Amino acid sequence: MPPQSRADFAHGVATTVRHGATHSVVTARIDHARGRSDLDLQASVVRAHHMIQTTLAQAPDGPRSAQRFWNFLPGNLDHTQGGLDRYSVFNAGRFAAFAQWFGDPTPRRHPVLDRDHLHRSIPTATQVGHTGDDLIIHALAAALPGRPVENPRQRSAYRYSAKQGPIAPCFARATLMPATAGVPRMLLIGSTASVCGEASMHTGDLVAQTAETFRNLDALIRAAGGSGIHALQSLRVYHAHANHRTAARQAVAEHVDPIDAAPDIDWVHASLCRADLNIAIEGVATLD
Repeated sequence: MPPQSRADFAHGVATTVRHGATHSVVTARIDHARGRSDLDLQASVVRAHHMIQTTLAQAPDGPRSAQRFWNFLPGNLDHTQGGLDRYSVFNAGRFAAFAQWFGDPTPRRHPVLDRDHLHRSIPTATQVGHTGDDLIIHALAAALPGRPVENPRQRSAYRYSAKQGPIAPCFARATLMPATAGVPRMLLIGSTASVCGEASMHTGDLVAQTAETFRNLDALIRAAGGSGIHALQSLRVYHAHANHRTAARQAVAEHVDPIDAAPDIDWVHASLCRADLNIAIEGVATLD
C-alpha cells in the first residue's frame, strides 16, 4: 500500500503512514522544533501523538497497536527560553498524550496524573538528539498487542522522581511481541543505559557504563522469559561522543564476542537523554 500523509498546519505537524499486512509505521515530523517556545513545542508533541493514535486506529485492516517509538529531538539537552532542557519539554507533551492514550479511561481520574494504568499497554521507546531543526517521531505498530516489560534493576521511567525532571519520561523498557505463525516471540528493547533505580551510574567511564548497560539488557531479557543477552539478534549502539566510536566498539566487544560474528550492530553518534550518559543500546531479542 502506498504511504498516506496528513498535516496539521496549525501545529506544524505532518504524518506519513505505511500499512502492511500485519504492521504499520507512522512518522510524525514537527517542523522547526528547535526554535519553538516551551508551550508551543509541548502542544505540538501532544498533537503529533494524537495524530499517530488516530492514524493507527483507522488502519484499513483494523486498528493497530503501538509497540515501539523512536524519537529524534533536535538539541535535546539544550535549555529553552523557559529554562528547561528540550527533552523535559518533550516529556511533558508525551506524558500528557500517553496518559490519555494508554491511561485510565474513566472520567473521574485526571489522565495527566494517572500512572497506575500505564504499565498495561505503554510501548517502549528510544529518545536521542540530533543536529537538525525538526522533531521526528517514528512509531511501529502491529495488528496484535504487545506486552510492556520492565527491568527489575530499574525504576519504571514514568515513575521517576522530580530529580529526573518536572515530568517523567513515559515509556516501557521493552515490548514483548506475541508469537505468530512461523515467527517466535520477539522482545523489542528500547534504548537502555547505565541506570540503576533511576540514577546514572559510572559517570565518565565508558567501559563501566557499557558493562552496566549489558547487565540491564540481560536482566530485561530474563524478565521477559528469555535466556539473557545471548538471545539478542540485533543491536543499535548510540554513543554520545563522536570520538568514542572505537572505544565503544571495544567496550561492546567485551560482552558480544567475537563482535564480528555477533548479531547485526549499528553504530550511531547521538546525544543521549542525560549529559552524564556516554552510551545507550537498543535491540531485538528472540525468546523462543
